[in-house]
Order: sequence, then structure tokens, then C-alpha cells
Amino acid sequence: MTRYILSRLVIPPSARMDFGRHNSNMLAILPSHDHIQTNLPALSSAVALLVGSMDPIRYYACGYTCEQERLFELQLPWRLGLPGILADLRAALPTPSVESISLCHLTDTPAGVTAVADLLARHPLVTQLEYKGCSGSMIQILLDTSVCPRLESLRISKSPLNPDALVDIARLRTRPKGLATHGLTRLMMKECPQLEPVLSALRGHGVDVEYE
Repeated sequence: MTRYILSRLVIPPSARMDFGRHNSNMLAILPSHDHIQTNLPALSSAVALLVGSMDPIRYYACGYTCEQERLFELQLPWRLGLPGILADLRAALPTPSVESISLCHLTDTPAGVTAVADLLARHPLVTQLEYKGCSGSMIQILLDTSVCPRLESLRISKSPLNPDALVDIARLRTRPKGLATHGLTRLMMKECPQLEPVLSALRGHGVDVEYE
């Protein structure tokens, strides 16, 4: 019934709606992909996307404007698993304008890593990417430079990423000064002590490095 009602309303981005279904998939009540841009334009106008896990039983997905104003927040049950969550987000939320993605405390499984790689590949305009509490294998997705080809800023915190892998990412994604093409220019790291020994190597590739 909720999906039927939402598919017949036009709700402006300035409106705020709060609704939920206990222990169920919030995405199941949204209008179909073909109608969501008309009925719920806030869901398709986000330029920043945050996906993470808030506790052992729930994921969340939030969309923001360029001024960091929150447009939507969806809480999603853990039982769907990370691949299921990201597949449903892809099917339900048209987010063609996303330029910034934050991934927080996501589970490290082969299927989860593949799902994250697919999410990033479907947002080629991304210039800013953050990993917080994510596995090294999720960050090593960036060794494939066809993923997020416009990436300029990378933030990593609380991750066990292998230092050599990060140096390889910097080497592959930096561009000589003066070129018009996009390339990695800024790298921020926090609470990753294993990365401290490679700071000079990272700077040697022309990256502006910040380390805490």
C-alpha cells in the first residue's frame, strides 16, 4: 500500500518524510525506478552517497546535496547481505550525479568486494572516495583504474590496507602536472599506522598526503 501511495504522489525535495517497516526492506516500498525521479526527486538528486553498517543487524544508505544537506536516509536489514543491499540500491535509486561516495564498516567477503566494485563502477563521475573501517581488499578495487577514473581525493581510516598496495594505487592514479586529465591529487589517512612507512613514497608520486 505504501508503495502504491508513493508512486502517485509528487513529493518535492524540500519535504521531509519519515516512515518505516519493522524488520523489512525499505527499498521495497519505494516507487519503481521508472517513476522515482518524478515522485521522489530527492532520491535521484544526491551528489554524495554514504553506505555503511550501524550495528550487527542494520545497514544504512544516505544521500546528500553538495552542501552536505541530507536528502534521504534508508535503514536496511542485515539479512539481505551487502551484495543484496547494493543490488537493491542500484535497482531502486537512480543516482547519476553522485560525485562523492563514503563506505563505512562494510563486511569483507568476496561477494561483498565484488558488489562494492560494481557500485563504484556505476558511478564514473566520482572524484572523492572515503573508506572507513573497510578491508584492504575493498580499497584494492582501485588498482583497476577503470573504476572511478576521475578520482582526485581518497580518504582511508581504520583500515588494514597493505602499504605496498596503496603505493601502487597512487602510482597508477597520479598524472604528470600540466595534463588536463583527472588524477589522484590528495590522500588522507587516519588511524592506519602500517601506512606511515610509505608516506615519502606516496609523496614521491606527486600526491598531497595528510596523515593522522
